[in-house]
Amino acid sequence: MGKGKKPKNWKDDVNWKVIALFPLVPIAIAVALLPQIGHALDFGSSTITLAELAAGQRPDSSNVTITGGRALYEQAYQLTTTTDGSVSQVEQFVPVVPLDWQSGQPVPLLLHVDRGISYDNQVDGSVVGTQVFTGIARDILWEGVSAGDRAIFANMGLTVSEDALLVDLDPSKYLFYLYSAAPLFALLVMAYIARMMVNMARDSHKADAEFDKKFQASRQAALAKQAAHGDDDDDDDSDDDDE
Repeated sequence: MGKGKKPKNWKDDVNWKVIALFPLVPIAIAVALLPQIGHALDFGSSTITLAELAAGQRPDSSNVTITGGRALYEQAYQLTTTTDGSVSQVEQFVPVVPLDWQSGQPVPLLLHVDRGISYDNQVDGSVVGTQVFTGIARDILWEGVSAGDRAIFANMGLTVSEDALLVDLDPSKYLFYLYSAAPLFALLVMAYIARMMVNMARDSHKADAEFDKKFQASRQAALAKQAAHGDDDDDDDSDDDDE
């Protein structure tokens, strides 16, 4: 006599291979946002002079104050982003050099100024007539001055040093905190989806089991009724034979 068929388990209905891939989503987001997470977790501060920066020194923290410099705002360039024909973002990149800088020497610092949608050719007033610049140094991992920015300044006759520091003049870090929460949010979403998949498999298996139970009960009742009806027919046939 063969072995009976093993009852199907609800776990067989769950795609565990897909669920096993879910952790890769928050991990990938975390990797993509590593610089932002690094800035969010940087609670220190650092002060450095332009001369020290030009000599190759780096600030100890990305929350930096740079002194002893002057902005070459007449050689700043503006990057305008448009969406559907409308200005969506205006950014300015301003070169900053030591006070004793001479033409032809490398530029050790670029300031990034986000002007929102203020579309004009005026340099942001925060860099005019000041020797102190406070912001966030964007130098974590792949952050920094892009090759495109270097090429633009090269066309203007300025050489941006290879280790030039890019500083975002907006000291607000709320966006970094928001970005840092993205991997955790993704993890919660993936956990919720996984739980939904498991619950759906359980509920489906339970519903199938209840349906099968009712079906078997109904079938047994029908067979019993059919058997009883068959017995009645046999009795009637016996009575006819006796006559």
